[in-house]
Amino acid sequence: MILLRIKQANFYKIVLLCYNNPPKKGDFIMIEFKLLEKEHIYEAEKLRYQAFGIFEEPNDTFYQKRLESGQELGFLLYDDGKLRAGCYISYFMETIQIDYVFVDLAYQHTSKKYGYQILQKVLNSKDLIEEYFGEDIKKYSLEYTSEGSKKLYEKAGFKEIGSMGKMYRSF
Repeated sequence: MILLRIKQANFYKIVLLCYNNPPKKGDFIMIEFKLLEKEHIYEAEKLRYQAFGIFEEPNDTFYQKRLESGQELGFLLYDDGKLRAGCYISYFMETIQIDYVFVDLAYQHTSKKYGYQILQKVLNSKDLIEEYFGEDIKKYSLEYTSEGSKKLYEKAGFKEIGSMGKMYRSF
């Protein structure tokens, strides 16, 4: 595993390269952790829309604005150079809110498990997230929207609180 931190203009581009050992064709996965540049925000938003079956162009969305302003941090998963999944997170009162986990529609419910992989990268990046937001993190929070997503989050260590679809994971 290799971690590179490159300062560019007003933001840091943090790239984590990881692969199965020994790597085989198709096993290489590149995960990019960064405050996205405008063209990457659009690409991520387009995938987020497509992942939920919306095939319109994303223009001036709520998350585009939050990513551009630094209020939201985007994690992207690329496989063989193609964007396959993403996750948007934000910070509030010692809690990281996982706002979206999204996977290319063609790769949902496949053995690649992109959603689980991107979620695990977020959960294992506590130090990076604390540095980005400049705050200590005590827990992760999210809301599930289906039984399938609930199972994914439970597998990642989240526990349901109440009956409104809210889940937490503490350190």
